[in-house]
Amino acid sequence: MKLINLPLTFVLIDSPQHQDMQVKRWLFFIVFLLAMVPSVPAQLSHIGGIINSYAGVTHLNYCENKISVNTVSGFFDGQKVLMIQMKGAEISTINNSNFGEVTDYKGCGNYEINTIDWIAGNDIKFKYAIQRDYEQSGIIQIVSLPEYIKATTDSALRAKPWDGTSGGIFLIKADTLILTDTISVAGMGFRGADLENETTCWNNGNGGATDYICATSVCGARKGEGIGNSPNPYGRGCNANGGGGGNDHNTGGGGGSNYGAGGTGGIRSNVSQFSCPGPGPGKGGKALPYNSTLNKIFLGGGGGAGDENNDEGTAGANGGGICIIISKLLIGNDEKINANGNSVRGKAQSDGAGGGGAGGTVLFYVDAYLGNLEVNANGGNGGVLDNGGSMSFCFGPGAGGGGGTLWVKGSSAPPNLQFIDSGGINGKSVFGISPPACPYGTTNGAQPGNKGGTATDLIIPEADVPFVPLTASACCDTIVCPGATVTMSASGAATYPPSFAWSNGAIDSTFSEQVTFTKSYTVTVTDQRGCEIVIAEHATVPDVQVTITAIPDSAVLLGQTVQLAAISDSTYAYQWNPSDALSNATIYNPLAQPNTTTTYCVTVTNSYDCTATSCKTIELLLPDIKVPDAFSPNGDGVNDLFVIFKGNYAEIQDIHIYNRWGEVVFHAETNSPWNGTYKGKLQNAGSYVCKVIYSSPLNPGKTNTVVKDIILIR
Repeated sequence: MKLINLPLTFVLIDSPQHQDMQVKRWLFFIVFLLAMVPSVPAQLSHIGGIINSYAGVTHLNYCENKISVNTVSGFFDGQKVLMIQMKGAEISTINNSNFGEVTDYKGCGNYEINTIDWIAGNDIKFKYAIQRDYEQSGIIQIVSLPEYIKATTDSALRAKPWDGTSGGIFLIKADTLILTDTISVAGMGFRGADLENETTCWNNGNGGATDYICATSVCGARKGEGIGNSPNPYGRGCNANGGGGGNDHNTGGGGGSNYGAGGTGGIRSNVSQFSCPGPGPGKGGKALPYNSTLNKIFLGGGGGAGDENNDEGTAGANGGGICIIISKLLIGNDEKINANGNSVRGKAQSDGAGGGGAGGTVLFYVDAYLGNLEVNANGGNGGVLDNGGSMSFCFGPGAGGGGGTLWVKGSSAPPNLQFIDSGGINGKSVFGISPPACPYGTTNGAQPGNKGGTATDLIIPEADVPFVPLTASACCDTIVCPGATVTMSASGAATYPPSFAWSNGAIDSTFSEQVTFTKSYTVTVTDQRGCEIVIAEHATVPDVQVTITAIPDSAVLLGQTVQLAAISDSTYAYQWNPSDALSNATIYNPLAQPNTTTTYCVTVTNSYDCTATSCKTIELLLPDIKVPDAFSPNGDGVNDLFVIFKGNYAEIQDIHIYNRWGEVVFHAETNSPWNGTYKGKLQNAGSYVCKVIYSSPLNPGKTNTVVKDIILIR
């Protein structure tokens, strides 16, 4: 059910009488239009007090789009909530005047509206993907968003004060919001520093402390709370928008900051060197940025405490909180929204005074305004002192807090919206005995806070993209042959498209590459929040090996048999080549009877059609020849000729016979007989050397040589 979006304009009136009349006319016109729309019943909610629920976030899980909180009281399924990181900015921790400056805001100040999907125990899951970045190391909270069609304030509305974990924020959404009482987040922001009495003068009485940071109170007072997390809480340096503590001795605390910077505290004067003069008053908090690019919002910073050693100082004051109004029509009725920082209470006497808190932050995501509305985000005043009635000492007053922020939808704030954002007034001496060492009005250098400011073009982030948890799959485990090309692929789903990173360096969802050995791959699927799933896939390359043995030998004579044997594997298929002269060309151990020197190759194929080949040469030895030991060329018809005996496949190519002096007495290029003569003359009986070179057509191109002693007998 929605109200009509009325074409309202900002109201400018020149007199109270005209103003009242104009407001009444607008109210009458709105009521008349509502009454004319029968589908929109008059539904008026009466509200007051604290209407928000608060919970500190103890764990944030982007991958499951859920949080854990310290309480779920006041939260329910389907409810809209604001999530915001309150603290956690990185600050300079160098012990100089830059201490406390923000070096990186990180997620601090980020905020958004989301919708609760379900609650289980202390876990809350959001319906829509968390948009912005938040650090678990910072402090995060959620605040419920009450939604109304039409609401009016029966009593003052306020936030729960910030307690270090949650609170400090007022939040409402209404089509029409009618103010008849105040809304206050004044003093509900970051907390001012507590007092801590120190009893030891810095540096053994030889002068006051000048450090911007200190681990204990011996150097000075506590810093005010801010968006930074100072590693040590004492000393004059600010804590981002938290004011610095007054240093030893008796100096004033710095003011907290927001849009406007906080002032610096006052020093102690009119003392001797041995009374620990205070050269180090608390520094003011740093001004914070407000613009539509960063879109961050902050609580007002707390003031730093004044340094005390007589239990007579004053603490720092709290900053203002955050007020967020989302409405089509906001009717002001001359009411006020207060987001002031607190002023320091009481008076310091013989110790330093605390700094004022900074003004808070007011956000109007409002389409139209009716009537006047006053918005206050002033900085709190610094602490005053009366010096304990002293006629000779003048202690350090506190600084004023900086002014806060008004941030509006559109290009300018409406003229009927009065924004007051003054910086807090610095403290001073209010003891006026004449002639005192510290005349009335003495500030001792304490400064006021700087004025706040207005930002425009507000857009309140609201998550609206349905959350899709990261899922991933990959394909495929495979078995391939050596040298094959494998293709690996992965897929994933997430709120936004995920990225892929393979262990081999590929960054696409799919890749192909050649493999020669078994290889494992992992793919890391990552979404934009850094959530990741790692999946392993494998390309298995079977180790197909084959060798051949010849039994009993790889050299045979013609007619001999040799057994060839490859690796025996029942998963292999065998194919021998050439297949002739083999007993079986498809078994692992065939018999071979070659009639020539032959190279046998076997190709094995495993169950995945992967192959391997090995070869073995079986050498066919030349047919043997017989060289006689002796002959007797005596004409008796027995062994009268020297003749070499050979088989059918032996061919004599050369015969040389040498006498004892190495002379050739016989030569033939065929198997010709020798009759024991040389040049027609009988040779003497005795020992001769016969050298025979022979070959075989079974082994073309190969020859063999036999050298043997023979005896010629008479």
